[in-house]
Amino acid sequence: MSDAEKFQLKLELLLNLKSAKDIQNWAIDRLDKNPADLLALEVCFFSKHNEVLDYFNNISIAETTIEPTLKKKILYEVLKKYTEITPSIGYSIELISNLFAILIKISRFA
Repeated sequence: MSDAEKFQLKLELLLNLKSAKDIQNWAIDRLDKNPADLLALEVCFFSKHNEVLDYFNNISIAETTIEPTLKKKILYEVLKKYTEITPSIGYSIELISNLFAILIKISRFA
């Protein structure tokens, strides 16, 4: 379990790149490879999707021990994935304002 993985999963959830179900599936796959992975074990104990969301939403990035260069690299990679996704609907004022709200929220982590 590393703070970097938590940070990445938190960002991917925030940007809707992954769902709570995706993270639960990730945890199950991870436990198959490494039964001692504490983060995967913790996630597997959550029976509801809301519990997974609450867990990652309550992670304080300021209290983590992620090296600043690693944090920037993770942030860059996740944002790159996010920008490569083409929206399924046309651009609208609502979509653009939601995007800016998400980016402002993420900018606190940078």
